[in-house]
Amino acid sequence: MDIDIYGVPKGLPRDLIAAAVMFSYEYYELPDVISTTVQFNEKDEPYLAVAIWDEVELEAEIFVYDGMSAYDTVVTIFHEMCHVKQAWCEELFVDIDAGIKEWLGVTYSYKDPDQPEYNDLPWEQDANRHEKLAFEAFRKKIASYEPSLLTLLSESDIVVS
Repeated sequence: MDIDIYGVPKGLPRDLIAAAVMFSYEYYELPDVISTTVQFNEKDEPYLAVAIWDEVELEAEIFVYDGMSAYDTVVTIFHEMCHVKQAWCEELFVDIDAGIKEWLGVTYSYKDPDQPEYNDLPWEQDANRHEKLAFEAFRKKIASYEPSLLTLLSESDIVVS
């Protein structure tokens, strides 16, 4: 497993981000042949993060908004790593150029006015459910080997800067 992390915001421990990504491999049963890059950026999209999957190179790139709390950042990583798992398992196929996503064989168009709200789409519902389950499992796991990181993972965290 090859993990690269860039642009970590000041006040957010790199070890926490690395631990969350490594835990995602375990939680989602991702193989070590997948490499993952996490890049923190200023928010310029309507989303908190985006995952891009390269099925040829077996690479995932995750772009994360750098203005979130530690808790929100970790939950967001679990959400985006769920999309990596969905792509790896061929549950989710994305063709940005054609403006479509395919989930379990059903095609959804970005331009379809009758499409459900984005968070109601099935791959998002799946990722929303798993992000919470992964977070709870992660919190329990790090409590045993790195309890100091737990203090950063309160839902009422202030935003890191």
